[in-house]
Formats: sequence, structure tokens, C-alpha cells
Amino acid sequence: MKALLYFCCFTLFLSPVLFAQTPEEYPVHPDAQVKEGVPKGEVLKFTFENSKIFPGT
Repeated sequence: MKALLYFCCFTLFLSPVLFAQTPEEYPVHPDAQVKEGVPKGEVLKFTFENSKIFPGT
């Protein structure tokens, strides 16, 4: 019975600590970094006010 109790304590309390994985961090690729002389893009927002093909979108 004590073995079962120890197993339950290990499973509930200690195993998440022992087996927790830290998130992996990856370096930013050079193509994703801001470079001098390269024009920046822009984000445009459009709406479909009166769509006949997809009404309500």
C-alpha cells in the first residue's frame, strides 16, 4: 500500500517537474531581420461591402 502511495505522489507532484520541457528558442533568420536600404512592406485592409458572390463577407 505504501508503494502505491509513493507512486501516486511521484506521478502527481514530481513527474511534471522532472519531465517538463523548456520551449525551444530558434535564432531569427537573417532574411527576417530589418536591413538598411530595403523598403518595408505595408499592410492593407479591404472589406467586401456588397459582395454578390459571397454575400455577408
